[in-house]
Amino acid sequence: AKCTKVHSFNSNLRPINSLDDIEQLALHMDYDDAFVAYINGTEIARANITANGPPKFDQPADNFDHEAQMYQGGVPDFFLIENMSQVLQQGENVIAIQIHNHSTGSSDITAIPFLSTGSSSGESSPSPYLQTIKNNLHTNFELNADGETLLLFNASNDLIDSLTFKSIATDISFGRKPDGSNDWAYFSTPTPSNPNNSDGFSSQSSEVHFSIAGGSYSTEKEVTLSSDHSEDNIYFTTDGSLPSSSSTKYNGTAIRLTESTSMRAQVINENSLPGPIATQTFLIKVNHTLPVASVTTDPINLWDDQEGIYARGPNAQPDYPYFGANFWEDWEKPVHFELINTEGEVALSQDVGMKIFGAWSRGNDQKSFSLHGRKSHGDNTLSYPFFDQLAIE
Repeated sequence: AKCTKVHSFNSNLRPINSLDDIEQLALHMDYDDAFVAYINGTEIARANITANGPPKFDQPADNFDHEAQMYQGGVPDFFLIENMSQVLQQGENVIAIQIHNHSTGSSDITAIPFLSTGSSSGESSPSPYLQTIKNNLHTNFELNADGETLLLFNASNDLIDSLTFKSIATDISFGRKPDGSNDWAYFSTPTPSNPNNSDGFSSQSSEVHFSIAGGSYSTEKEVTLSSDHSEDNIYFTTDGSLPSSSSTKYNGTAIRLTESTSMRAQVINENSLPGPIATQTFLIKVNHTLPVASVTTDPINLWDDQEGIYARGPNAQPDYPYFGANFWEDWEKPVHFELINTEGEVALSQDVGMKIFGAWSRGNDQKSFSLHGRKSHGDNTLSYPFFDQLAIE
C-alpha cells in the first residue's frame, strides 16, 4: 500500500550572525512514523525510511513500530548534526521536514521538531520545551514509588541532607513547602523547575478495602468498604466514573450486589491528599467458561461527543469510515483492566491506557481496542500469560 499521508513544512531559522560562533547543532524530533529533515536543501537527519536520496512523496515508512513519545510523557529522539558546517550559511537558513506514514490505513501522523544550537559565546538556543525536559531529567537514577531513602552527600562525602518517604501515588509529587523548610508535603500539581507553590497536603489518605474480592459469584453478594481510619470519608461509584466528593458517600452499611457491578472507591478527606482509587469488578450469576476481561473507565472517555474515543464527534465525515471522527484520533484514555479467570478469580488488576485499534474497522459499530502499560499509570508492563502457547517477553 502506498502512503498518501505525507506532510512537509519549512521554516526560517533565526539569522546567524557568525558561522564561527556555532559549535554544535542538534535536532530533537517527536514523530510517527518516519521523517527526513533538511537544512537549506541538504539532509541532516532521517529515521524509519530507506531511500537513496530524498524519498518519493508516496513512499511509506519502513515499519509502524515508532510511536510518538511526548503525548505519553516521553521525550523526542535526539539527532546530532555532524555536517553542520556544510549545511549552515550566514544569515537566514531554512529547515524543511518531510513526514511519512506507514500506510493509508494508519490513523495518526506526528511531527514536532526542535532545533537547538550550541554557541561558543555561551548563548545557546535550545527550544524552551527541551530546556524544560533537560531540567527535569537531570539524574541518572530513579526512585521507587513504593518508598525509599535518599541520601545527599557533598564532594567531601559528608551527608548534608536525607529523605525517607513512603509509597507515593501516580502523578503525585513530594517536596518541601515552602522551599528550603523542614516541612514536607504531597502535591497533586507538580511544579518542575519552579518553587513548590501549589496546594500541598501534609498527609495522604489511605486506600479503600473491600470486604470481598472482585471476581465471579454464583449468588448475590454483600460488600462493605473500610479504610485504615474510622473517621475517613469514603466515596464510591458504580458507573465507571472516578469518585469525588460529589459521588455517593459510603454510610457504613453493606451494599447488596444483585447484578454484575464494577465499583470504584476512594478516601477523600478535607485536609489530606485523596487516597488511591480502588476498583473491583463483581460478576454476579454469570456463567463463563472463558476468562472475562473487565475494562472500567469514566463513560466520558468512551461516549462523550467531544472526548469519547468510541464516538463520531463533531468532525466526522458523513460516509464510512467516517474520517475525522473521534475514533480516528490517536487518543489514549485511562482505564482499569481486570482479567477474571475461569475459576472466577481476578488474575490481573491494573491501571492501563486504552486506544482504538485497527484501520477501517474503526468505522464499524464494534471496534477493536488496545491496552498499554505505562509508567504514568503505575506499571509499564502487562505481564500475564494471556495465551498459553505464547511466552511473555
